[in-house]
Amino acid sequence: MPESTYPRKSLRAGGSPVPPLALGSWNTWDRMGPDEAVALIRRAVDLDAGFFDVAYYNMGPHAENSKTDILFGQALRASGVDRADIVLCGKLWLWDWPNQGFRAQLVESLQRAGLDRFDTLVVGDYLDAPDMPRLVTEVNDLIAEGLVDSWGINNWRIEHTRQAIAEAEAQRVAGPVFAQLKYGIARRSMAEGDAYGPLFADGTLTLQASDVFEGGILATGRVPERKIGADVGASASRSPRCSPLSRASRGVRGDTGRARHRLLPHQPRDGERAVRRLSTLAAGAEPRGSRPRPRSRSRGARCARRMPGRSGGARRRRLVRSAGRDPILRIGSTCATSARRRTRSSPRRPR
Repeated sequence: MPESTYPRKSLRAGGSPVPPLALGSWNTWDRMGPDEAVALIRRAVDLDAGFFDVAYYNMGPHAENSKTDILFGQALRASGVDRADIVLCGKLWLWDWPNQGFRAQLVESLQRAGLDRFDTLVVGDYLDAPDMPRLVTEVNDLIAEGLVDSWGINNWRIEHTRQAIAEAEAQRVAGPVFAQLKYGIARRSMAEGDAYGPLFADGTLTLQASDVFEGGILATGRVPERKIGADVGASASRSPRCSPLSRASRGVRGDTGRARHRLLPHQPRDGERAVRRLSTLAAGAEPRGSRPRPRSRSRGARCARRMPGRSGGARRRRLVRSAGRDPILRIGSTCATSARRRTRSSPRRPR
């Protein structure tokens, strides 16, 4: 096993520890060549990030007939990586369930990727609340059949997550052991708040953070032209330039819902970028752009001048008001803090 910067942790009590970093499959393996995919898999295993989320995107908002899972399976076999050195996570969709049963979905996903089983799986999000007793029963049938060891949920409402836990206890079967939630420097409330926070604190669930780069915005400094994950809570579109999300990306321009992007001088191929990004994370370093700039006395004024408005004072007051009501701005926003301090304490200059 390679030496890891971060300690391994198990997804469930008594389970085997898993790598601390994972790679998803949506719009990943179909955006690079075969050699790059093989290199990325090998590099991930070398850096103790051999945790791969594999899914067949074929229904609901993901009705794309994507081949990314097939390409991953081909690259995995070509890499020569030992199956015992990696963790594979499958995915079940609720968009057409129970018309498409869980077993049929999982068997098809395994066959497409050329696999015999998953180590764990995640049950995706939904439009309408699912039939929880039936859902828990069907997932545990897969566990009993040896197709998977454990399961978790993806962006569920907290009341339904608690219902699944309670239903599993009532049936005396395996309940969800992890929650895959959108979580990063600019999107923290769902995982850290009163809803899921207690379940993570007492060990009922393990957090699997997803979309940590906001679909690439935080990692590349530009808004991708390709389709990215849903903006739950409209955090990305509501964040002005002084928010942690936009400050980290630096290349984002525009107001709410009208973000533009600045092309960087060197834009490597997706495979090259993925390997660099993975190496940076595994080394314990922050991705480029995630470290805030040093605070200075004029920081608030500089941020305020970037905001649209007729005068510097109006811009600063608008920034302060936004920071007061927007939870995203309140999280580590040196711009808003600095502007608030200057607005309250600095004397007005005579006109």
